[in-house]
Amino acid sequence: MSTNFEYLEYSASKGVALIRLNDGKMNTMSVDSVREWVDAIELANSDDAIGAIVITGEGRAFSAGADMQGLFLPKMRGEEPYDDDDHFLGGLALLPTDWTTLLRESKPIVAAFNGAAVGGGVTAFLGADVLVASEKASFHFPFAKLGIVPELCSTRYLPARVGFGRASEILLSGRAVGAQEALDIGLVDYLYGAEEMLDEALKIAASIAGNPVPMLRMIKQLLDENRLEADTAKVWRRESDALRECFSMPEHKEAVESFLSKK
Repeated sequence: MSTNFEYLEYSASKGVALIRLNDGKMNTMSVDSVREWVDAIELANSDDAIGAIVITGEGRAFSAGADMQGLFLPKMRGEEPYDDDDHFLGGLALLPTDWTTLLRESKPIVAAFNGAAVGGGVTAFLGADVLVASEKASFHFPFAKLGIVPELCSTRYLPARVGFGRASEILLSGRAVGAQEALDIGLVDYLYGAEEMLDEALKIAASIAGNPVPMLRMIKQLLDENRLEADTAKVWRRESDALRECFSMPEHKEAVESFLSKK
């Protein structure tokens, strides 16, 4: 796992890791840049001092999505073959791992959209835990216009955020969503002024990071398993089993003692 980053900046303070996408341009998704995105998240997850992660962008864009010049054109022209072993992106061979699983099994992630997020620059982060946006942010879903379909599990996570009808209209039209509309329809959870957005995202992450990491990950797992579960008996069982595990862990005892001492 690399810790020498070329396409992003990594820092950590007060229990929060800050990953700032910064390739000096539009933070496009290339094989090399996405590899660094993965390495930075894994670095934060391996650090016991970190409880939550903030991912933002530098410059005008959060991320302009896939590098079409480098990824699409060589394959379209027959200069490079599609990868038959790529089960994530139809043969583009962009992702080194199951990105969605990485996000959902990670410590909590706050995605802080500072500017334009295009294609995969949006869909890659719909599975993050909290989405915040600057008033300068915009969200672009041009898949149908490019003759492709949405990816990165966005056909699950976008309807979960904005509803089936709205997700259908956005994806079928291929249109962009402005910052205020994104808040209004639930695409993002919070909207802030451009100058304050990152500070607010870090505050949200810090409020999460103060809680025991094992329980944060267990809550994420329960949300994933139970969100679409129709059988309430299974929901009860999963929660009960998780509670039983919590009761045996030192983090539970320490948290209760700390809560009672403050009270």
